[in-house]
Amino acid sequence: DACVSCHEAEALAWSGSHHERAMAVSTDSTVRGDFDGSVFVLDGDSTRFFRRNGGIFFETVSRTG
Repeated sequence: DACVSCHEAEALAWSGSHHERAMAVSTDSTVRGDFDGSVFVLDGDSTRFFRRNGGIFFETVSRTG
């Protein structure tokens, strides 16, 4: 908000963009991914997406440990 007076065009471009949404607090209504134990594997690296104690987390294990 402090920057808008000097950078109005940039603030307008940022507002509503995926960059602004990336700064949102992680909640059930803002997180779109499957955080119910899904796993993504790429090039030997494994990432697990999960929820615990009301939080939304991911854990990545690289192929080298």
